[in-house]
Order: sequence, then C-alpha cells, then structure tokens
Amino acid sequence: MTARCWVARTDAQPRGAHACAKLAGDAGWLAAWHQQERPCPGALLGDPAAFDSGGPPAWISLAWAPEGFDVLFDDPAVQRARQLVLEDEPPSAVTTLSRDASHLGGALTARRGADAQRRLRDDPFARVIPAAILEIGPGLIGRPKPPATVVTERYGGAPWPAEGFGSDR
Repeated sequence: MTARCWVARTDAQPRGAHACAKLAGDAGWLAAWHQQERPCPGALLGDPAAFDSGGPPAWISLAWAPEGFDVLFDDPAVQRARQLVLEDEPPSAVTTLSRDASHLGGALTARRGADAQRRLRDDPFARVIPAAILEIGPGLIGRPKPPATVVTERYGGAPWPAEGFGSDR
C-alpha cells in the first residue's frame, strides 16, 4: 500500500517529516509526511510528487482554507482553477490540498526564477481560497513532471494532479 502525503504548516520545525522547509520571516514551517495516518491536527492531503527533501528554494502561493470552509472539488470555481493552471506555463510544482475525498482544503503552487513572485500573484487557486505568497527555503518543494495531459479530473479522491488509482485510495 502506498503511503499518503500529508502536508501541514507548523510554527516550529516538525519532527518525523519526509521533507520540510522554513518559510521566510516568521511564517513558520511547511512539511510533508508520507504515511497513512494524519501526522498532526489540520494536516491536509497533497500530491506526493510536489514534495522532495532535496528540493531547492522557491516562491509559493499557499492557499489554506480556514476552519469551516466547505467547497467541493466538483465546484465549478475549483475546476476552473485547475484548468487555468494548465493553460499557463507549468509551475515548478502544484498540488491541491484536500481535507477528505471530496472537499478542497487548499492548494500550493510553486515557481522559481526571477519572475516567480510576480507570476504567483495570479494564482488561479487564490480566486477560490485566499492565498499568501511566501518564500520557502530548500528541502520541501520538488520538481515534478507537469501533467502529461490537460486532465483536470481527480482519481479516486486523490489530490490533483496525482496520477492513477493507487491501491491506497
């Protein structure tokens, strides 16, 4: 069985994470765990391909839904955000973050390069959930391959753009 990928934002450096990185200033830490159980309260499911303990620094747009936020992945605004991500130059990494098989909990879009911060200002997911643009240090954001097609559907409740119907879903 393939482990799930949990993502959490913490105030202190987390223990036991597969990958983690410091957010600039006093914004805390962002971490990913590859395990079946939720590692801490508030952790959300993400696409494992977006996270790499050897990943270089990046700028991210981090949309994190407040408690009580109740938007389905099937909502037209969420579907449109996924389409818009695919219409632009592929980001360094992108993943939706899910609370469960059907509810959006957030999204992470990463870019690198001289214009990364500027390009994140138009993050399509920030139209659905307010997002913060943050600089993140090395050790978390990977360089996954862009989706092979323009598919915006999800497989078996997995975070988008995770591929396939793995045995853990």
